[in-house]
Amino acid sequence: MSKMLQRWQMRMFVDIALLQSAKRSLLLRKQNQRKASVSI
Repeated sequence: MSKMLQRWQMRMFVDIALLQSAKRSLLLRKQNQRKASVSI
């Protein structure tokens, strides 16, 4: 039981980390597009 709980917690932690990295990459992409539009 505890092993299953640990595995579930690890999966949740990984999902959150992936979500945060995805959000960060999206923000960076938006900033890059804005810079590109300004340079053009």
